[in-house]
Amino acid sequence: MPGPLQKRIVPLAFGVVLLLAATSGLVDAASYLRFHVFAANQTGNLVIVAVSFTDPSVAEARVPSLIGLVAFTIGVFVAVGIRSLLAQRGAGARVCRETLLGIEVALLASTAVLFITQKNLSLMSIAILSISQAFQGVVLTRVAGIGVSTVVINT
Repeated sequence: MPGPLQKRIVPLAFGVVLLLAATSGLVDAASYLRFHVFAANQTGNLVIVAVSFTDPSVAEARVPSLIGLVAFTIGVFVAVGIRSLLAQRGAGARVCRETLLGIEVALLASTAVLFITQKNLSLMSIAILSISQAFQGVVLTRVAGIGVSTVVINT
């Protein structure tokens, strides 16, 4: 039987996961519609790269998809490094999560400005969006003791 603390945490955790999953979905929708690349769904980028070698009609999406994959990977390492540095300096798990999510929000906001003002910076936008989703992937691996994923990475 769940205790009073768990009764409060689980609905809050559900709301956070729902919000972050919706964010990833919107980021993927926007990046796919604008650039034909997935920022959060790295498996989708890998499919695009693989198909681009056999189907000339999607060959132009190869480089942007590779940029998304590489930027996401770099973003994971940067986010883990920041989290480790904060933890070494005595920051608790909550401060680490809030810091990384704050960086994600800043990255998303900067990309929104690029979306609106600059069409010729599409590769930079793809990289920034992919890095933002990597930060979210590092932050949200467990909620209320349950493993979750709001971004897609298959190994």
